[in-house]
Amino acid sequence: YWIKLIECVLMLVAACGFYTQNFYVLMTVLFFVGVHSAFFGPIKYSIVADHLDEGELVGGNALLEAGTFLAILTGTIAGGVLIMTPGGGLWVSVLLLAAAGIGFCSALRIPSAMPRMPLPKVDWNIVRATWTIMLSVRGNRDVYLSIIGISWFWLVGFVFLAQFPVFARDVLRGDESVVTLLLVLFSVGIALGSVLCNRLLRGKISGIYVPVAASAMTASILTVWFFSPAVASSVEVTQNAFAVLATPAYWPSMLGVLALAMAGGVYIVPLYAIMQTRTDAGSRARTVAANNIINAMFMVLGSVAMGILTGFGLSVVDIFLCIAVLNIPVTFIVRRVVAARRAIRLEQEG
Repeated sequence: YWIKLIECVLMLVAACGFYTQNFYVLMTVLFFVGVHSAFFGPIKYSIVADHLDEGELVGGNALLEAGTFLAILTGTIAGGVLIMTPGGGLWVSVLLLAAAGIGFCSALRIPSAMPRMPLPKVDWNIVRATWTIMLSVRGNRDVYLSIIGISWFWLVGFVFLAQFPVFARDVLRGDESVVTLLLVLFSVGIALGSVLCNRLLRGKISGIYVPVAASAMTASILTVWFFSPAVASSVEVTQNAFAVLATPAYWPSMLGVLALAMAGGVYIVPLYAIMQTRTDAGSRARTVAANNIINAMFMVLGSVAMGILTGFGLSVVDIFLCIAVLNIPVTFIVRRVVAARRAIRLEQEG
C-alpha cells in the first residue's frame, strides 16, 4: 500500500499543478508517475500469483487486463471531456484524487504477501541493473518466449493506438469523436477477449489458443486494411462517431478493430499466466520488471519503424498491412513453440 500512498501524494501535487497552471510541475509529476508505474506494475502482476491458485490465475489475469484497459479508456475519455469544461483543471484534479484514494483504500484490503527470499542489493547503475534483469529471464525458455510474445502484442497495440488519430482523420474522414470511438472499440475488445480467454481455458494454464488468436489478429488487421480504402473513397465530409456507427460502409473497419482487440485479449492473458507460473516465486517481480523493459523496447522499435515507414511515404493503412504481414511469421513461430511444449509435456506425463 506504500506504492498507492505515494500515488496519492503525486496526485495531490498534480492537483496543485492544475490549480496554478504550472506546466513544469505537471511535467515533473508525469515523470514521477512513470517511475511509480515501474514499481507498481511488477508488484501488481507478481502478487496475483501469490494470492490465487493455479486454476484461478487465468481468470485473475483476465480480470486484470480487462480492468486495466477499461480504466485507461475511462480515464482518457473523462479527462479529455472534463479538461474542456469551465473549471476543467479543478474537475480533473478531483477525479485524480478520487481515483488515487480509491486505489489506496483497495490496496489496504489486499492480503499481505511475504517476501520469498531476502531483498537483493540494489544496483544503482541503471544500465547494468537493466541488463542483469534482462539476462535473468534468458535461462527460462518458457518465460522468455512468453515475454517476447507479450512484447509483440504491445508493439502491435502501440502502433494501432498511435495511428488511430491519423486513421480517423485521413481514412475514416472522422473528427475527434471518431478517435474516441476507436479507443472504445479497442479497449472494450481487449476486455471481452480477456474474459473470453478465461471461458475457453476454464482456468487451465495453456498456450493452446495463442496461435489461434495470433491468426485472428492477422485476419482482423487485413480486414481493416482491405475495407479502409473503400471508406475513404465513399465519404467526402467529416463524420462524427454517431454518423460512423450509422453508416454501413464503416462497419467492416470498425468490426476489424474490435476483432483485433478481442483476439489480442485471448492472445495475451495465457502468456501472462505462463510467465507467472513458470517463474520462481522469489524472482517473479524481477521477471515482470524484465517483461516491462522488453515491452518498452518493442514499443520504441514500433515507434521508430512507424517513423521510417511514414518517411518513405507509406499511408496509415499501408503501415497496418506491414504489421499484418509481420504477424504471419510470428504466428507460425508461436504455433511451433506451443506444439513443441505440448509434445514435451505429453512425453513427461506418459
